[in-house]
Amino acid sequence: ITAKQKPAQTKAAAAGTALTMAQAGKIIVDKALTMANAEVAKAKTTSNTAEAAAKAAEALSKKIAGDANKKKEEKDKAAKDAATKRTAATTAKKLHDGLITTKQKPAQTKATAAATALTKAQTDKTAADKALIVANAEVVKAKTAADTTEAAAKVAEALSKKIAGDANKKK
Repeated sequence: ITAKQKPAQTKAAAAGTALTMAQAGKIIVDKALTMANAEVAKAKTTSNTAEAAAKAAEALSKKIAGDANKKKEEKDKAAKDAATKRTAATTAKKLHDGLITTKQKPAQTKATAAATALTKAQTDKTAADKALIVANAEVVKAKTAADTTEAAAKVAEALSKKIAGDANKKK
């Protein structure tokens, strides 16, 4: 019985430790994913704002370029402003896309792996706990059987002594 109970206790303890570590790991990875998502959302907002500003500047530049009454300097300034804003929008879009590739997707992959590890650890812990319950029940059953056998032996011994004592009296 000790051969079953001790290993079951060891496995249950190890499974408990693994479960705790998996839970902690998932919390850490989930926080990293939340931070990555926040960075991506911020970059998306910046990209959208820059894109809107670029489109507005391009529309204004086109309008000014088509106006014969506007001076060349004003047209050049509007075109330069539109180009600058388009460059900013392109840069913001690249930053957004880069954050998705370098931070968000890896964080999502790690979060999925952590969730899988947590599920496995929970399953392993449940199995180890069940095995320990079975081993403990076997120990209790064996102890009860041993106690019963010991009690029967004591009764038999006492009866044997009594019979032996009675046999001596008859002689």
